[in-house]
Amino acid sequence: MARNVFITAIIVTICSLSMGIMEMLVEQWWVKGAFALCVSVLIVAPSLWFFLRRVNPILAKASAFIFLRGALQPSSAVLFFWYRKTKENCERGYPCLDAEFVGYMDAATYLFMVLGTVMYQQCF
Repeated sequence: MARNVFITAIIVTICSLSMGIMEMLVEQWWVKGAFALCVSVLIVAPSLWFFLRRVNPILAKASAFIFLRGALQPSSAVLFFWYRKTKENCERGYPCLDAEFVGYMDAATYLFMVLGTVMYQQCF
């Protein structure tokens, strides 16, 4: 049982290190994002499920769900600093989003969070 948790920790550590190295070496933001998405969805989440289900199936489902929710749905409060419409952001080429659009985006985020939770409850 402890071996499965240890293997999961090693896999997550290796994936985290590889994403950190990719962040330092690659300039294109879309390559870094695609790599992080692939590592998260194709390696880490299945590993959480595969190894932790032997410990406890409920733990495995919850771990995979929480990980994927954090990996695939970034917090808009953290991103608000650079995507809001200010003179500095628009001059630097950052996204210049109006407050109204950000509000709609946040509402859609919560809607999809509820739908994801319902889907999780129905499927698992």
